[in-house]
Amino acid sequence: MNNWLTIYYEKSMNLADLKLNTLEKIKVNNKMVIILTHDYPQTFSPSLLIENNVKKKGFEEQIIKNAINNHFIFPKEEEWMKDIIASIVIDKAIGTKKAKFMYSELRSKLSKEQFISFSNSIFNMDQRKLTSNKLDQLIIKATGLGTRFFSENKHYSAPNKSFVLFDQRRIFVRGKEIKKLHVHRSNGKNFLPFNDIAKSLGYKVELENRNQSVRLINKNNHFTFYFGEKIFDYNGEKYGLLSNPFIQVNGEYYIDMKWLQQLFHVKVDENEKQISIR
Repeated sequence: MNNWLTIYYEKSMNLADLKLNTLEKIKVNNKMVIILTHDYPQTFSPSLLIENNVKKKGFEEQIIKNAINNHFIFPKEEEWMKDIIASIVIDKAIGTKKAKFMYSELRSKLSKEQFISFSNSIFNMDQRKLTSNKLDQLIIKATGLGTRFFSENKHYSAPNKSFVLFDQRRIFVRGKEIKKLHVHRSNGKNFLPFNDIAKSLGYKVELENRNQSVRLINKNNHFTFYFGEKIFDYNGEKYGLLSNPFIQVNGEYYIDMKWLQQLFHVKVDENEKQISIR
């Protein structure tokens, strides 16, 4: 079939039922042999698969997973991520719950072009060693934006973290660089971590009602924002909003930068290297 996969089968079996064109996407160093026969018991090993039912549910997935297991080498604590690679190859969420979650996040939040670029960069890799950090770097290369998606999810038992892309440019707030502040991208809009940007603008931040609302206080102004509603209080007066300026990602609230400018009367200047908020 290709330079690493050989298939032997009985004439009575219809090889057309076996859709293995996805295997042509990846480079695999180790040889694999598939034998389709009724004469021997089912066998699954890293280099040999014996099966008597081409249409058997999960057979193609097993072949893909074997190929991935043979080819890619992950650190021990990240070996479960091979299921994510297998999902990308077969273009369907398979494997563990966490792998399915991460594949679905990538598929829904990357554009079609970005996903193809990312997957092709995996398929065309000459090196066999992969890590969560390397996968993040491949996402960065495909999108031009930063992410820590794989690194933040590398421990299987840790809570799932949603996929987030962020602008890697430096951010200055009123002339001071805020080192760990990033603009996050979601659905074509730009967002900033709300508590962090409020503090950087000189406000004291007080979370209320089990983090469902927040008070911002400085010498001249008091705000109260209600994260689930399109209203806010400003110096004791209640105001309405045309839309909710906040989104929640991984337990943290972010504010749309356009709303930030309107509500706090700040100006945003951008160039290739930095974003200035003043």
